[in-house]
Amino acid sequence: MLKNLSREIVGAGVRHIFGIPGSGNSLKLLDNLQGYGIDIQITHFEGSGAIIAASCGLVSNSLGVVLAIKGPGVANLVPGLAVCSFEDIPLIAISEAPGPTAHKSTVHKRLNHQSLTREVTKGSLRLDSASGEGFLQASAIAREETPGPVLLELVDNPDNADVFKSRVKEV
Repeated sequence: MLKNLSREIVGAGVRHIFGIPGSGNSLKLLDNLQGYGIDIQITHFEGSGAIIAASCGLVSNSLGVVLAIKGPGVANLVPGLAVCSFEDIPLIAISEAPGPTAHKSTVHKRLNHQSLTREVTKGSLRLDSASGEGFLQASAIAREETPGPVLLELVDNPDNADVFKSRVKEV
């Protein structure tokens, strides 16, 4: 999953990623991306990382990418996502996410990311281990019609590894 995702990110012309990685899929993704020469900038706050990533994307005529851990990291993204939504700036926010049937007692700091970000994103996609493809779809959504942010979740240990789930907010 992460190798395909890394290739899609590089192929889309992204040269910088901002944010705060966790210890799971996000850290593995950064390891893969560094192998492609992507510049990784750790920020002190996910919301500011989103704003910096969006600004960098605008200046470089590329796409901004921000990274966050699941739960509180996604909650911290909301102010930056709101700025991108209000200013019509395309952005891909990548976060870790628990598997669809993970029990609450086994998931640390669980939040419903889609509910939390629904008002400030154009939609969200859940990426599982089957294909690792989804960045290009998220990128297209972020850039089409009125540009704005899209949440791309990296699902931990998905139960249905062959299923790619997506939800795009109806406008």
